[in-house]
Amino acid sequence: MATWNKEFNPSVITDRVEQTKKNDGSGKATFNGLDFEEHVSILTSMLQLHQEIPDDIRKRIIVQSLFASASSGQVTPTALLAEVTVQEKLYLSTPKKRFRLVSSISISLPQEPLTIRFKDSQICFGWKENKSTQVNRSKLISSGRDTIIGTVPMFYTTISALVSARSESEAATLALDHIDLIRGMWNLWKNRGLHTRISMGARSPVNAFILGPIHTLHTPTGALATEAWWYEPSYRGSVSIWREHSRVANMLKFAERARRALRCLPYRYTVESAIVRYTRALDSRDWNNSFLQLWSIIELLTGTTQNDSHKVTVRRAAFIFQDHEYASEALRHLRFYRNTAVHSGTETEQIEPLMYQAKNTVEALIEFHLSKSGMFSCIDEAASFLDSPLALADIEKNIRKLRAVRKYRHPVN
Repeated sequence: MATWNKEFNPSVITDRVEQTKKNDGSGKATFNGLDFEEHVSILTSMLQLHQEIPDDIRKRIIVQSLFASASSGQVTPTALLAEVTVQEKLYLSTPKKRFRLVSSISISLPQEPLTIRFKDSQICFGWKENKSTQVNRSKLISSGRDTIIGTVPMFYTTISALVSARSESEAATLALDHIDLIRGMWNLWKNRGLHTRISMGARSPVNAFILGPIHTLHTPTGALATEAWWYEPSYRGSVSIWREHSRVANMLKFAERARRALRCLPYRYTVESAIVRYTRALDSRDWNNSFLQLWSIIELLTGTTQNDSHKVTVRRAAFIFQDHEYASEALRHLRFYRNTAVHSGTETEQIEPLMYQAKNTVEALIEFHLSKSGMFSCIDEAASFLDSPLALADIEKNIRKLRAVRKYRHPVN
């Protein structure tokens, strides 16, 4: 159910909306276009809708609700929220349909196709396009060339993601999230052994498994579901196709172990989100942006809240490393650069090793959560564990205190 974000004061915006409202004489409200767009943009942050509702549908619901509440009376936080709730329920009650998103990836598999199933969707690597899909996709790729930098890769492996969704945008979001979750596990397997890198010349992404630049959406039979296409903003040209066929079996085993661990993890969606964000961060050739995204994932996986300082992030992340003192100093170094980069907008010449240090920390945190999949009930409980004392004497002291608490509260009869 829709709610207001408690950090905002919605009446400030609804009052402005009400001030710019006009009546066209037929009882329907109109608004000043430029002001209205700004108000809608702010309201998308203020209103919290169901997580399955994609951004464009979220905006559409808010716009429709503003017109509805303005036409029926005064725009107030209560009136607007009531209309948004109605529109949200209406969208969520829409029957789901099957869609097929088609894209490509920089990998060569020894045996194709490779199909990976989710609850109600399936991803097929090495999917063979039928003529209808091929013709329709080629048309949209041709139209989309002007939206990307670099040429469209010729020999990437084709991906099909078959999903159920209420709208085209929801289908594309869901399909790309599922693809990037699998791709994220593959990149995690590949990247975790690469602790640093020194590059010369043009910048390249850290990831080996990169998506092609244009994604198209079809019906299951191959007809176009929409004339729109989705593209990768960070794409700057193709990368080398990964062809290490002898290692594919190990990669798939790693990914399957990770998926089993996630299924047992009560806060699996948090860790899945981290894996998706991790792989998208390391697709980029803008290493400063990659670093900042990686730092935000470190905050996520350490349970750092908006009210916590970055010292909390450093303390919790350092806890998982055996050489705690070194890890603490290295993470303080990353925190210092993160603050400098955010406030000054500058980039250091040492951004590549900084990005790799942040990458290594994210990878270690992901593996920590996967390895403790049956231990914590939520991310806050995991964060509490990461706040535990390090010294053996302090640990023993806590154990004695808890034993005393147990004896006091639950004495043996």
